[in-house]
Amino acid sequence: MKKISQSDIIKISIFVVPILLFTVLALLFSKNENNNADNIEKDEIYNKYKEVDDYHTYFFISKNINNFITEKNASIVIELLSSDYIKKNNITENNVFDFLEFNNEEYEYKIKELRSYEQTQGIIIYYMSGNISDTYSNNIIQEEVKFLVGVDYDNLIYTVKPIKKLEKDMTKINITKNNYNTYEGVNMVNTQDICRIYLADYVMMSSSEKIKITNNVKKESEIEKYQFSSVMKNCYYGNNTSTFIIIDENNNKYEFQEKSIMNYTVVIN
Repeated sequence: MKKISQSDIIKISIFVVPILLFTVLALLFSKNENNNADNIEKDEIYNKYKEVDDYHTYFFISKNINNFITEKNASIVIELLSSDYIKKNNITENNVFDFLEFNNEEYEYKIKELRSYEQTQGIIIYYMSGNISDTYSNNIIQEEVKFLVGVDYDNLIYTVKPIKKLEKDMTKINITKNNYNTYEGVNMVNTQDICRIYLADYVMMSSSEKIKITNNVKKESEIEKYQFSSVMKNCYYGNNTSTFIIIDENNNKYEFQEKSIMNYTVVIN
């Protein structure tokens, strides 16, 4: 058998290496194209969801998603979960909390983004992203937790689908009536209600060092002089209905300038 010389190896390499390199690049390009197409499709679906701009809907969804978050009865949780989520993950009463580690009666889900999509007349799907916090310590437990909540307004029922990221099938959700998925309504929302959620959110975020104060504080060290409290003393509108002036129990004065619901900047005096 003829021994392959070094020159033969070089010749073979010159021929084979470019082919291998071309193949790898082609595969990477194809994968990138597929990812781009997938992202474009998800973005298009996301854009079908319209930003919720009324507080009654915000408080209504917040109330019912928190009923889900704080529910510890496995059989009830299963009745609130969407059927496709249950089927996809083979969820039973024995393993449901393995998938929903955040379910805790001491936790609260604070919606930071809320959007809606009309699946059919009377059925609205809400996409939301927010943080789960401990109601006692006010510490953030999980960030950017996402849900789809389908609401059938004709039959007064709802269903919940936890999601990790944007999905292609976000425009369809099945809602079937059972003994536990009747939604709870909310009373008329007033200025005090709005101010409370803004103050509580700001105090939680600042204590968790997730935001910086946007005010007349010149140095980071000066922030310590503020004794922030989520207990509200007074609240009223500023120059317009998108500006809220809040005074806490320690007489800190906050001026919240709202861009959209739960999207704001703060000035502290």
